[in-house]
Amino acid sequence: MDWSAKLFGLGDHFLNTSEVGGGVMQGFLIIVSKTTASDSALVAIVAARSLYSSKNPSVKLEDMIIYTTTQTHSLGAKAGLVLGLECRSLEVTTEDRFALRGETLSKALEEDLARGKHPFVLGK
Repeated sequence: MDWSAKLFGLGDHFLNTSEVGGGVMQGFLIIVSKTTASDSALVAIVAARSLYSSKNPSVKLEDMIIYTTTQTHSLGAKAGLVLGLECRSLEVTTEDRFALRGETLSKALEEDLARGKHPFVLGK
């Protein structure tokens, strides 16, 4: 990671060798391996799933659900497919200027919780 941080002209505090910085540069992967925004969404959903699972260890993966909207890019659905998780697309309308309404989300949460599902992320 040090050489890529230097390539982008980032300060020394971004270097692994500084013992302060380092890590993953998701945007860098786009340049090197031509990955897509879907890969970034996948990483984000994996992180959200891991966090939810660590806080709710009794919840089975098959009971977890991803929320998107009818205007969300397909990357949420792709992440669900790759991870074997259910993805539910919540309706947004032109009348609401494609904004997700609280009542729509509340209704979905109520329905899914009643059927034993555990929504853990909302992708926009």
